[in-house]
Amino acid sequence: MTVLPVAKIRSIQQALRQVDLTDLVLVFSQKAGDGLRLVYNCDTPPPSPHKQWQVESLRPDLTLTDASDGPIVGFAALDFLLPNLPTHGIRFYRMQRMMHSLGKIDLFWQNAYRLALTLLDYLERLPPAEKPHHMARGRAKIVRLALPLLVNGRSLQNVIAIVPTGSLRDFVRRDSAGFRFVTHQEKQPLADWSAQLEDADWLIGLEEIGSLSPYINASRNHSIIPLRPLMRILKQQAALADTCRALAVTCWYEWAAQGSKPYRTVAYALATESWLLQEDTDDLVAVFPHEDFAHFVKTGDALRVYRIPKIHNAHVPHAATANGKAHLRESLGDLVKGQVPSVPYRSPPIAFPVLIPILAAVSSEDAIDLGVLLWRAGHESELARTLWLLSYDLLHLPGPAWNVIEAKPKDITGMALQAAQIYSLLDPWRWRQGRYQQFLVGCYQHVLDCLLNQETLANGDLIALFYRMLRHWHGCFLADDMVSALGSTVNIGRQYLSQTASHTATPVTEMTKTIVDIGELCMHGAGLRRMADATDAQAAKRPFEVAGYLRSALNREFNILLPSAPFMQRLRTYSAYHARWTAIQESVGTERPSFDALDNLQKSFGQLYRTAYAPAHEEAILRWAIQED
Repeated sequence: MTVLPVAKIRSIQQALRQVDLTDLVLVFSQKAGDGLRLVYNCDTPPPSPHKQWQVESLRPDLTLTDASDGPIVGFAALDFLLPNLPTHGIRFYRMQRMMHSLGKIDLFWQNAYRLALTLLDYLERLPPAEKPHHMARGRAKIVRLALPLLVNGRSLQNVIAIVPTGSLRDFVRRDSAGFRFVTHQEKQPLADWSAQLEDADWLIGLEEIGSLSPYINASRNHSIIPLRPLMRILKQQAALADTCRALAVTCWYEWAAQGSKPYRTVAYALATESWLLQEDTDDLVAVFPHEDFAHFVKTGDALRVYRIPKIHNAHVPHAATANGKAHLRESLGDLVKGQVPSVPYRSPPIAFPVLIPILAAVSSEDAIDLGVLLWRAGHESELARTLWLLSYDLLHLPGPAWNVIEAKPKDITGMALQAAQIYSLLDPWRWRQGRYQQFLVGCYQHVLDCLLNQETLANGDLIALFYRMLRHWHGCFLADDMVSALGSTVNIGRQYLSQTASHTATPVTEMTKTIVDIGELCMHGAGLRRMADATDAQAAKRPFEVAGYLRSALNREFNILLPSAPFMQRLRTYSAYHARWTAIQESVGTERPSFDALDNLQKSFGQLYRTAYAPAHEEAILRWAIQED
């Protein structure tokens, strides 16, 4: 299901106007009825204003009943306390968005702070053997809930880190100075603040501090809670922009003093990000900064290249930015024709890597990945759209001049897959006017076109079978007949493996084996090959975090063609449940299964179905397999 339940959310919004919202953290609804379950983070919740509405207190053993089959409104952080609570996808509506629509955002942050204290109580009560495994994740959720109220409107300009001065309990206590700000001023040596961070077991900070500071042990990077998302939540983008510019200037001076190129790269990345933070980045595909770095940092003057000509000020060479500074706007069509100025914009280009062949027309410097900077700047929606449409343009080539880009088919497909993952995994309610389904379906149709293009270009070679298998695999999201789509995936994969059986194993062979094994597991109950080796077994225990996974995908830290980590985690769980179900069926002739065993297994399948969350084609496959059982 990819249709947003907009009408139901509106009815919940109207219902919540009648209730006491203080400490309300979770609302369960019914798909067809008017019943609500209101969950409060307090020992004595207020009385229910309606006989069909149930009121209860938050507790770790709270369960999602079959009657509560509608949309859920709540705090996403509750999945730390309630691991079986679905906190992603179209069924989950964030409490912050709901409270904002009700004009109660201040009350929301008060509720969030008290929920942080409840989660901290839960974390501290965990058995000593379990606590280390949950500490980093629980701490991050607690800090994100509590910090907005703790900051209390203070500006975070020039703050690069927030360091605890005591325990986590001290950190969240409002009547004590449980943390301190580490600030950075323009041209300030990095060593000045690095020494303030070296003794911290964990902190909140810009991700650059882990690489810029030689005093921070690299093994502690997992304990740096990202500061950027928190500053966006606090509406402090302007302060973040100033901080990025100050740090960029410092990195520039470090490069000038030491000649270390990574400092120069970070300087350009930070300076560019500072200007992108509050700009309209729709269709932005490349930025060529002014060759005078100080001028670029101060004014944002750069040649900006967009996928298509900008409608506003299309006939004016220099368009004004939101802060009144001027910059030059050109289109990708002009760039491929060599009709853009190179002087004075010959600094390192910030662009999508697929465009590298044509960047030399303006600058011969090594490129910086624009996609990563758009993600850091919080432009995830714009990034997904631009990846999809740029991939579409490169596949269909609007004109002969575009051939100079020489985009590789695998890169065109890779961009489409990145876009599909973002559309699949980000909060679907963030897209305006309920266009989530339209975007997701359109993006997946383009993914299939990209894979068909690779299959066609293979021109009868064996690798064509591999791309055909991938086309059916990703097509499972759009398929009306899952049996046919998944069956075709398995059969084509087997054909490829049969014809390459005598060849040396390759990553493509291994990938094909994995997808065939998954298809056979979902269709026939066959065991997944090497289901739980040591590494994967540990990965399966780690809760899935959307932002971290998508950031890794953009950084190309794994092969995006492989089945995703969230899918494989849930597939292993499904495999265990399916094995139990198979054992029960096989024992029917000799013993009668207990009602409790069947009931518990049914509940386990139900919980897995509700919390299934992965790229859309994989989620569709997993949900289908669960329904079949």
